[in-house]
Amino acid sequence: MAAPTEVTAAAPGALTSAWRRVAGHAGRVALGLIFLMAGVLKALDPAEFVHQVQGYGFLAAGLAAYAAPALIVLEIALGVALLAGARPLWAGLASIALLAAFIFIEAYGLSIGRTEACGCFGAFVERTPGQVIAEDLLFAALAVLAIWGLRGWRGLAVRRAVAVTSAGALLAGGLVTASPSLPIDRYVTRLAVGRSLADLALEDRAP
Repeated sequence: MAAPTEVTAAAPGALTSAWRRVAGHAGRVALGLIFLMAGVLKALDPAEFVHQVQGYGFLAAGLAAYAAPALIVLEIALGVALLAGARPLWAGLASIALLAAFIFIEAYGLSIGRTEACGCFGAFVERTPGQVIAEDLLFAALAVLAIWGLRGWRGLAVRRAVAVTSAGALLAGGLVTASPSLPIDRYVTRLAVGRSLADLALEDRAP
């Protein structure tokens, strides 16, 4: 007599764990791309980002000239770490801390009536402080999703994680340092040969 055929199915818990892992990787990659793009856009015109940071009055002009480029390098390095899967828990927590700082700064800007925002994408995308806060809350949700979905996944080994993140930071530092000397002014600033005064929108920037 033939043995009865056994039909097996994946346990519900295993399916849930698999979908959670997929969601975690999606959050990690999406947030990594956001940080990488944001850092690169700022790095193309670091002087403008320094000006934006100085506008909040938190830092003296001399200190802002160093803090703003350092923040650009941090964003790019964090984006590289997230994309590479370098210690996802720590990268996710660092992302939340950085976004919380951005939210606090923009909330302060709202409290003093500031209408210009110093958001993730620098001067390339103009938004109000309220819009930037909403964006940063969404990005923080991606970080939470990554931490929740990748619980138990260690990612790259410590040495590789450090190597990848350090390489990202070095490349970012090189881009920030070199970009003022690169022939990209016409793409990153309105102050370019051939532009008219009307392109500067001075009526919106001066009383």
